[in-house]
Amino acid sequence: MDDLILKRCKYCDKTYEGTTSESCCCSEPCNIKYQKYMKQREKTETPVKIFSIILLLIFFINIMFLPNNPISKYLFIAISLIAPTLHVIFPFGEDKGLQKRGVKKTKILFRTIGIAILIYILTYYFLEQL
Repeated sequence: MDDLILKRCKYCDKTYEGTTSESCCCSEPCNIKYQKYMKQREKTETPVKIFSIILLLIFFINIMFLPNNPISKYLFIAISLIAPTLHVIFPFGEDKGLQKRGVKKTKILFRTIGIAILIYILTYYFLEQL
């Protein structure tokens, strides 16, 4: 049995006695906010999981079927750097990242794509100089 401890509600900032498994004070407004929060969290985790699977497929295709030319290597480097960036933006199972700070998702996504293109160009330029 869980011990009752003094906790602060995540949504309405009230103090209440609850178990370690509870996350809100269980009043009706808090339950509604909690359900909306969980639905939104599921929506943000799914695209990142799909994107990670696509990256693994690109990696497999690159190794098995494509010729080992420098352009495909640079493209793969740039695409693979998007994955950790998206993991920071849309973290798995945690409540942190740029999304919680109020930055819009589309703005973050366009910045991420722009940074990936810049990394691709820079790696292509510098590795061609060698």
